[in-house]
Amino acid sequence: MLIIPAIDLMDGKVVRLTKGNFTTSKIYSDDPVKVAKDWQKKGAGRIHIVDLDGAKTGECKNLGVVRKITKELKIPVQLGGGIRSLDMVQEVLDCGARWIILGTSALLDENFLEEVISSFPDRIIVSVDIKNEKVYVKGWEENSSQDAFTFIRKLDKTKVASLIVTDIQKDGTLKGVNVELFTGICKKSTIPIIVAGGISSLEDIKQLSAIKGIEAVIIGKALYEGRIDLKEAIKSERKNLCQTKNRL
Repeated sequence: MLIIPAIDLMDGKVVRLTKGNFTTSKIYSDDPVKVAKDWQKKGAGRIHIVDLDGAKTGECKNLGVVRKITKELKIPVQLGGGIRSLDMVQEVLDCGARWIILGTSALLDENFLEEVISSFPDRIIVSVDIKNEKVYVKGWEENSSQDAFTFIRKLDKTKVASLIVTDIQKDGTLKGVNVELFTGICKKSTIPIIVAGGISSLEDIKQLSAIKGIEAVIIGKALYEGRIDLKEAIKSERKNLCQTKNRL
């Protein structure tokens, strides 16, 4: 299972929110490029970037920063936040992102989702942001009233590369993951799942690793607050994988 560090951008700075609330933003660095290079140096195989300004406004605001990051890295980047048109998808790819993450547009415009998947096969990830089993959109500020499990079943009929499923109520709280939620989601989908929200310990990672269908976890605040050491987490996950293979 891949462990992916998160870099959330707001006004060109690295920040973290709590439960997606923009009023809770905490700045961790004004040098996103350095942060990305540090995660790469510590063993990250991929970086997760969210343009929070774009997620809120519907227009990517930090592409200049993203371009600088991808230019400096040797590992791939997945980027989301405000990508709601085919032209914007192309612009983000031109900035060096390997995968495009769609959230609001994937839910509200099925034709757009189909067009993007057709135009850019294997490069589209859909973000399903959940609160009280409903999908939230527009930077997690609006309840779409769409049942999360129903939406995931719909996506299962598409050819998206993977799903990022975020437990909004856990995100940024450092209070652990909702294992039951993600177990249920994996039973509903054949698409590889990337988990986000609440991961705060090696034990959380271990529990998620044991769930069939989860290919990766995204970790944010736990890394920035020193609750999880990236090198140690990657080493621990490799050890768990070897032990599992030996049992088989």
